[in-house]
Amino acid sequence: METRAFQPVYVKTNFSGSVPGSLLPSVSVSAGTTAVSGQLPFADNANQIQIFNGSTTGTAYLNFGDSSSLPAATVATGYAVPPGGAFIITLSTEVSWGSVILSTGTGLVTFTRGEGL
Repeated sequence: METRAFQPVYVKTNFSGSVPGSLLPSVSVSAGTTAVSGQLPFADNANQIQIFNGSTTGTAYLNFGDSSSLPAATVATGYAVPPGGAFIITLSTEVSWGSVILSTGTGLVTFTRGEGL
């Protein structure tokens, strides 16, 4: 398996090159000490998500699912991303929602879909 740097999904506007494409927008969730959820960016065949917990002072705990009715993230069982941390995880492409709760404070947790490490 080839290992390469994380590459956010780039979306072509058209294939003639006459209109430039752009990166698939990231999604930022306003997180706090109560669990909130947000819809993740979607792209076929890109099953990695970069999670960036850069603007909070608390550890972010996460849960993922394929609908808005996913179980809420909890501090006891969620996937942990420390303050200032940026982790890349691999999920099924059907995963389209994330739930976030912080151990303390408030801030943005950002999700970017792509490929690579």
